[in-house]
Amino acid sequence: MSHPHLVRLLGTGRFQLDGPTHLYVVMELADQNLAQLLTQRALTEDEAREMLRSTLSALTFLHDRNLVHRQLKPANMLAVGDQLKLASDTICHFGDAGAGRGAASVYDPPEARDGIHSPAGDIWALGVSLFEALTRSRPPGLEEGREGVVLPHAFSPTLREIVARCLQLRPEDRPKVPELDAWIRGKSPGPAPVQRARPAARPHPSTPTPMRELSAQIPQPSTVVPQPSPQHSPPPAPAAPTQVPRASAVPGPKIPQPIPRAAAPISA
Repeated sequence: MSHPHLVRLLGTGRFQLDGPTHLYVVMELADQNLAQLLTQRALTEDEAREMLRSTLSALTFLHDRNLVHRQLKPANMLAVGDQLKLASDTICHFGDAGAGRGAASVYDPPEARDGIHSPAGDIWALGVSLFEALTRSRPPGLEEGREGVVLPHAFSPTLREIVARCLQLRPEDRPKVPELDAWIRGKSPGPAPVQRARPAARPHPSTPTPMRELSAQIPQPSTVVPQPSPQHSPPPAPAAPTQVPRASAVPGPKIPQPIPRAAAPISA
């Protein structure tokens, strides 16, 4: 079994040490695992997308062959050269009950309590790992079986949708690998519905131009409102009528001048 994003198994064998027989596996050497990197910093969204592409490619290969990874988590996401690879020593057949079952962890889906491993369980573990890669913490409340994980607002719409869908309590509600791969590679199928949903929740601010026009119209009536305020300043109002009588007084003196001229011929 060989895949570019699965750690190669170079050999297996057994040996005896102090009596009991032990099994060993020889694998290609990894430089670092994701859990070690997360002690220093979180992944950027671009790095998380690359992590998802590599992981989904490996999961597609496994699930198409009725295999599951079973222990998908940052400690099993290894850097080999410039490639991310998944550890190969945890792979088992789909439906194997209790295969290598250890202590329960947050990476185990709710149905893993029955000891059954399935592709939907890998999707759950992928959602937990993605959340941890972006925040350096595990989703709160998963151990108690609470439904609905609170996602940071810093997540992009695509990654919010992926994490939320992967962490559905019911296995049938989780997306399949091809659906996740389409979201990551296409980018538009993921964010488009979320971006449309967000403006729908706030339709009024989504139209800034009309809002600006309305805000421009609001001050105009507000200028009309202060105009009544000149009632409190009566001097400008009488100033206008004072100019009117002055205008009528100007023609007044011109009228009496012809009157004495008419009186002169009467005396003659």
